[in-house]
Amino acid sequence: MKKIFVTLFLGLLLCNLSYANTPVQQYVFEKLYDEYSKCTVYYKFLSRGVERKKDVAALSEKEESFVKEMNILSEEAEKNMYFFSSKINVPNENIQSNIQNIYKTFLDIAGRDYSKTELLNDKYYTLCSNSLKDPESRMVYWDTEFQKSKNNNQTFNNKTLTCAYFNDHKRENIVFGIFFNSDRLASIIHIKDFELIEAKYNLKVEINKIKFTLDINDIDKYRDNNLPEWFYLKRNTLGFSYKYKIKLGNDYDLQIIRCELSDINSFLALKEFMNSVFQKKIKNQKKQNKI
Repeated sequence: MKKIFVTLFLGLLLCNLSYANTPVQQYVFEKLYDEYSKCTVYYKFLSRGVERKKDVAALSEKEESFVKEMNILSEEAEKNMYFFSSKINVPNENIQSNIQNIYKTFLDIAGRDYSKTELLNDKYYTLCSNSLKDPESRMVYWDTEFQKSKNNNQTFNNKTLTCAYFNDHKRENIVFGIFFNSDRLASIIHIKDFELIEAKYNLKVEINKIKFTLDINDIDKYRDNNLPEWFYLKRNTLGFSYKYKIKLGNDYDLQIIRCELSDINSFLALKEFMNSVFQKKIKNQKKQNKI
């Protein structure tokens, strides 16, 4: 009865969230969906591990009771899993596919004969028990984790990144300059093939990464193969990758970029810096009689 009450309480707690999720809600719901998905499979896995003995011998009364209890716990976890899946709009086919993948992962850990199930117990017994007994505390836990992540990943607004190829450890050739006009817009200057190319990118800020999408007014720079149409900047490493189409043929060349925060404090200052880098490159190439 207590578990049923907790499940109902959880539903009442969140039933008014009918509008688009805030970032913290999305984060918490995704984490709890994943958590309850794994607990659904965990309890079903424990049940199956004992129940399969019926293939060779009858179950004892204690084993029958265990199977019944595990199935009940699995059903309770499943209800919460579906609840949170609805909050983040997970299609039913994705839910089923995810369940199957989790079960396969558990088999890889515990073995096809279920002989190493204790490895799953070490990881999921306490977690799943707490998730069902006190789902509100799990919401608080993931909310706290979100706030930690948020505090560790402050806005890039009005900040500048200078970027080089990943194997340019001494950063002798800066090829990208990125200035964050706001949390939704960035201005980029790129040095490519002895050209200095400037464009704006629209931003979608996520917890662990930022998606850059080339502004529609600069889309010709993608068509001319001078800039990527989009890419993801990883917030923890300040790195990103994209592909350039090689001019001869239909192959693509993968570019991997590493960036660092710079003390350049304006886009005008970034333009001056990138232009000086560009002029230095031109000068060096002229010395080598390459242009």
